[in-house]
Amino acid sequence: MKSRLWSFILTIILLVALLPANTFTQAQNNCPPGLSGEDCDLFNNASDFLEEASSFNITSYTLNFQIRSDGDTTMLQTEGAGPILFEDGQIVGLELSFDPATLTTNEDELSGGGVLRINDEGVFLGVHEGDGELSWSGLASDLDIESSGASAEEMFNDFFESFGFDGENMGNALTVSRLEDETIDDRTVAVFVAEVDTAAFVRSPFFTELASQLLIGALGDQDIDPTLAAILVQTVLDRIASDFQENNIVQATFYIDPETLEFTYFALFIDLNIDLSFARGFSPDLDEAIPAGGLGIGVDLQVNISDYNEDFEIPTPEEYNDLSEDLGGLFSELLGGEGGLPFDLGFSPTDGTGVSAEAAEFSISLGDTSTGTLSTENEQDVYIFEGKADSTIQIAVRATDPDDFLDPIVELYNKEGTLLDQNDDADSPPAELELGYFDSYLTYTLEADG
Repeated sequence: MKSRLWSFILTIILLVALLPANTFTQAQNNCPPGLSGEDCDLFNNASDFLEEASSFNITSYTLNFQIRSDGDTTMLQTEGAGPILFEDGQIVGLELSFDPATLTTNEDELSGGGVLRINDEGVFLGVHEGDGELSWSGLASDLDIESSGASAEEMFNDFFESFGFDGENMGNALTVSRLEDETIDDRTVAVFVAEVDTAAFVRSPFFTELASQLLIGALGDQDIDPTLAAILVQTVLDRIASDFQENNIVQATFYIDPETLEFTYFALFIDLNIDLSFARGFSPDLDEAIPAGGLGIGVDLQVNISDYNEDFEIPTPEEYNDLSEDLGGLFSELLGGEGGLPFDLGFSPTDGTGVSAEAAEFSISLGDTSTGTLSTENEQDVYIFEGKADSTIQIAVRATDPDDFLDPIVELYNKEGTLLDQNDDADSPPAELELGYFDSYLTYTLEADG
């Protein structure tokens, strides 16, 4: 399946899953539908407590994640535990074990275990070797995480609010209810359940706007009209909503201790089955990308939480394989952006600063191939070449070693520094170029000599 379609679908699934949690974070301003005033007060107070917490410990978690497509099932199962540290509502450190972790496909099964650590010195992954010892790899960073931007809650809410979601415009898409209290280990907790009506959600104005923006971002180099995109998206979403099976479930469960205001348990259960057959027949590329049997997503996550505001130490491993030179730029961008979400839903070109003929580091002629290592000293590698008006040029950037991590963006500028064209992930490039999904390719007809 094409990487963009996967990204689009999985992003949608992620947002459906996060909707219940986002509703709770907005409880201070808008009472989630279905709750009484007393229940809203409990959520307000618990949300305040969570926002002010400096740490908590995940005493245990279990995760079962499945993707089903055309009879193939990929399943990830893992469990573990560990502390998470906060500063002003933002995660600044964590240590989570995953032991065991098993990835199962129709053809194979891989098992292993290890530990993920994040602290102010970097990101570190320890994997159990045959002797049981941890072999560490890491991305050392001088990144000041504490001042890297808005808190996770602020970024989360800003994202939803940017599409007009205010907790009141979802209609019947979301219902929240309080169940009977439960007693666990002599501790009585309030039980809340949030459920998403997936069909109503995909028909909502919020989701239509979101899907339109994602489509425009994914097809940014194809000059799609935003109004037309919105119409197409609404038609597609209506069809998806009408085809949703009744057993599609997105449900989140929360336990809150009314006395301490601590969230003690969280569970997320997702079972989605999406029939995409109606979209086949539009183009050969789309037919190749869409699974004939539809797409299924399953998530079963359960988390137990305790030990709020305790002192936890997350040390840097004494020895580790430093991957900063290979992957540091990528993770600095992911972790160090000022404000905004720590990931990008669409194509994000550079601002063109510093792109000029005078600043070009390399010279190349049409028809040439340049093989080498991209610069790590700056965000762009600038090549200069000369071309004639009305000539059509092709530019491709790819990793010479398929095992290397490289996700380049190629941009074409004229000598005045004006952006002419751009591409992130190659779409239907010539077969002889042997480009992968994350390589870049564009073709452009020059309008003037230069």
